[in-house]
Amino acid sequence: MFAFLFNFLSPYAHPFEKKVDRFLKKIKSSSNPIKIHKGLEALMQENLVVVNLWIEKKYKNYLYLNKKVRRELYRNTTFLTEDFLSTIQTSPPSNEAFRHVLSSFEATFTPDQHQRLLHLFAIMTYLRPGGRYHYEAASNFGKLLKNPAQEHLIGDCNQVVTLYAYFYSLKFPLSELKIKILPGHVCLHFEGIDIEATSGQFDQYKEFEHILPITEIISTNLLDVNDEQVKTGTIEPRTLLKCAQLAYLISSLRKLVDQNLKIAYQNVGVSLLKSGNWDSAIFF
Repeated sequence: MFAFLFNFLSPYAHPFEKKVDRFLKKIKSSSNPIKIHKGLEALMQENLVVVNLWIEKKYKNYLYLNKKVRRELYRNTTFLTEDFLSTIQTSPPSNEAFRHVLSSFEATFTPDQHQRLLHLFAIMTYLRPGGRYHYEAASNFGKLLKNPAQEHLIGDCNQVVTLYAYFYSLKFPLSELKIKILPGHVCLHFEGIDIEATSGQFDQYKEFEHILPITEIISTNLLDVNDEQVKTGTIEPRTLLKCAQLAYLISSLRKLVDQNLKIAYQNVGVSLLKSGNWDSAIFF
């Protein structure tokens, strides 16, 4: 009975949400960036779907992401994961097609790298655009977490890159992946090869802005525009400050995250002044 009441009253729809939330609450601007990177990377490796969905719930506050809906999305993720693993086992991608694709790149890969690229090719085949996956600009992560037997998976470049990374983490360390930032776009990057998730192909972009650690897909999602098709609730200034602190610690885009952090501190100060808390407001 006690366990039932605890689960009923708990804000968490999944046990791992609590672990992620505990990590987020401890973050400060003065936190060690290396420790935050390592801690976030470990959480992402354990369950990237929960990490990304909880952060979206907490820091974007999409109203539809209530406890009941999140539970449904996690059930869908179980179906999605099982379907993906079953598909690549029973109907693996063609080795001939894979070799043909790789032959267009002037690169030599070790057996381990070849194995990882083959897994990425399997993910690419499973999430082929126009099949299970459909592109939609500025969409939220929940639109991807569907039962593939019933609905299409819908997402933008940030979100589908996150799903690719989740599928990759089922078999290999996420730290092996990076993200490549292009003007208005993001793709995965592995050993000199770009994995273009939105179009389902390998590439080698010569012109780009940054190649960043995989953890920065989280800050990229945080800094991205909201899904305008989904209603959002009010976010407390201190919560926005926590969001800005997380982005500040894990993002390499210094100018943007520095500006966001300054604005977040100012907003907390204004909020405290409005509430008459002058002693605390002076620190912001």
